[in-house]
Amino acid sequence: MTQRLHETCQEWQQDNNFSFKETFENELTGGSKLIWEQYSRYTAHYAAVATGRVAFDDEVCFPPPGAMLVSRMFSELSSNLMTSHDDRVAAVLKFFSSKQFRTVPAARISALFWATIAREIHAGRKADRFPTASMYNDIDAVAIYSPHCDAMFVDKEISHLVKQRELREELGPTVRFFSLRRDEKSEFLNYLDNIERSASSEHLRLVEEVYGPDWPTPYVDLLSTR
Repeated sequence: MTQRLHETCQEWQQDNNFSFKETFENELTGGSKLIWEQYSRYTAHYAAVATGRVAFDDEVCFPPPGAMLVSRMFSELSSNLMTSHDDRVAAVLKFFSSKQFRTVPAARISALFWATIAREIHAGRKADRFPTASMYNDIDAVAIYSPHCDAMFVDKEISHLVKQRELREELGPTVRFFSLRRDEKSEFLNYLDNIERSASSEHLRLVEEVYGPDWPTPYVDLLSTR
């Protein structure tokens, strides 16, 4: 995955007609295609295992997120009396190509991350700083969960990216990001202190009931080796 990603980075780097908007549009469209491809590959593999054409493997037990999402969409359509499989497929594909899909926060945020990375690479980011496969997981986590969070603790790379204009505007003021960047470490501790100071006595009693009387003691032992 890292090798394929670096090949894409080189394409961004060498694109004489690079456009941030076009890259964002391509990534948004590609996101819907990826979901459907994950579903198609998984169901084909599952059918091959179920019929004995290929040997059982762990992949059958762990469907990718795209496969689970499309399966749930089919279930929703079935519960709404759309009994024809072909009709359900057409409805799902229509949604993925619709304006409504383009408003889904997770899809937009993910596409903006990749467009922002592409712009930095095109502007001169060196090959030794190209993202690796782990970036997929980092972006997925922020894209999916940030619309529902007050704050997230992320790595330095993500912290840098979310400060760029388009991502900052899309993410909005409702979620704060912290990392191990020098200026953000103290901000994070202050953020936690403010939460504790503003908690009501009733809330603190509930915290003690759930976590025990020593709840303010940090679990530093988890960081040591024995």
